[in-house]
Amino acid sequence: MTVRATARERGPAFDLLAAWAPGGFFFERRGEGLAGTGRAASVAVDGGPGRFARLARAVEAAFASVSRTDDDVAPLVAVGGASFDGARGVELVVPARAVVRGERRSVEVTVGDISDGAVVAAPFPAVLPSEPFEHLRSEPSEDDYRAAVARATSLIRSGSFEKVVLARSIVVEAGRDLDMRALLARLRAVDPDAYTFATADGDATLVGASPELLVRKSGRRVETTPLAGSAPRGSDESSDRVSASRLSASAKDLEEHRYVVEDVAAEIGRAHV
Repeated sequence: MTVRATARERGPAFDLLAAWAPGGFFFERRGEGLAGTGRAASVAVDGGPGRFARLARAVEAAFASVSRTDDDVAPLVAVGGASFDGARGVELVVPARAVVRGERRSVEVTVGDISDGAVVAAPFPAVLPSEPFEHLRSEPSEDDYRAAVARATSLIRSGSFEKVVLARSIVVEAGRDLDMRALLARLRAVDPDAYTFATADGDATLVGASPELLVRKSGRRVETTPLAGSAPRGSDESSDRVSASRLSASAKDLEEHRYVVEDVAAEIGRAHV
């Protein structure tokens, strides 16, 4: 059977959350992005040097075998997540149905032997339920985290390291099923400039919102927006400007940002992209 991609126009204000369900893929910033469900095909490569270049070639080969009604209105997409561990393989999925929303148009693309049906908006709450969670705990504990900060500070002062990033997690026992669509709605409402995402991770769903664009590649152009250093928002624009001015003049934050920029530039220079 020939795999075929067909497309239909959606309204410019189509809500991508209406096209997403747990087990699918969601990626959005300020209304633009894509949402996909189902699995029409998948493309996978082993880990090792050049894994993303090999993945790109594999995706191009897979797309070449798909018959399209019109390349302009039936944009094919392959979605998924990848570990920062370069030794691990990567798999991308071609959704059976996806909605791609740009600045002026939204296009719904179906791939494979799919009956002619529309994406139907599912109702979802505007906010998360207000019931408290049953249990929260920090990993590592507060004492262990303080000890790690002291150790990292000592290593920086000794010249062993220039920068150390310490992570601390909050593990939540909700005591109930969480509505992932409601969680995504809350995340994008809190910070529309963030990149809000959701992707399947086995039986779990990885959901998040990041202010950073790790990397975007188009042809020979590579773009990234690393962030380092932060300051709290104020209560109005005037206090925001004061906070931003202090941040841009902070020797500590400027030095931290320089480390990040230099590291990103070095990694891109070594990458086989």
